[in-house]
Amino acid sequence: MDLSNRERSILGHLVFEVGITIYYLWHAFRLPAETLLSSKQWVGLVVSIIPIAIFGGILTGAIVSITKSKLPAADERDLGIEGKAMGLAYRVMVAAIVLYVGMLGLGYGILPDLLNVMDKQAIVFAITPLSVLNTMIAIMLVAETVKYISQLWFYRRGY
Repeated sequence: MDLSNRERSILGHLVFEVGITIYYLWHAFRLPAETLLSSKQWVGLVVSIIPIAIFGGILTGAIVSITKSKLPAADERDLGIEGKAMGLAYRVMVAAIVLYVGMLGLGYGILPDLLNVMDKQAIVFAITPLSVLNTMIAIMLVAETVKYISQLWFYRRGY
């Protein structure tokens, strides 16, 4: 598969961002549900990810820039593709947040009598600040992945 400079850059950023986010989520979901955001475990996780993210970002940028020539300045086509991809990612993110907030609302107060106790426990598992943060990070991961994949698709289709 022959990739253009833009496609190679997009693919490199996609792999890096998905990798670092999955690494964070893998370790964050292994923390106890009642972990506070100011606890040593969570702060240690965040501090351990910072150098990995910095080094990984530099390495990804170096690999992308070494493999092909320098990226030309973005033209109208590139800006249009990025705008379409951002719009699609934004819609996916808004829909996921609305679904998540709706799930919380069903469990905690919009129509609490609509669900019996077992269904409510299945919908609202452990709502803690850490679980909400991790869910929002997962939603942003999905939106970013949609953005990068749609950008690659638009470039392949020739938009």
